[in-house]
Amino acid sequence: MTASAIGIVILALLGFCLLGGLVLRVGGSLLVLVRAAGLAATGDGSAAIPLALGASLWFAGKLHYAVRHRA
Repeated sequence: MTASAIGIVILALLGFCLLGGLVLRVGGSLLVLVRAAGLAATGDGSAAIPLALGASLWFAGKLHYAVRHRA
């Protein structure tokens, strides 16, 4: 690997460590809200899987934050 590739990987990991919990929680919350609104508006059951995925992302962000802050 070149030095620039190693630097990019290090910056990506540092960014995930610092902002990963926030990004996961916000992304999961938005996915849940959009899919819940779509489910309520159309009644289509295909929104259930992305709804569960959004809830899982939100929970993963909550766990990431808890581990980072030793809570």
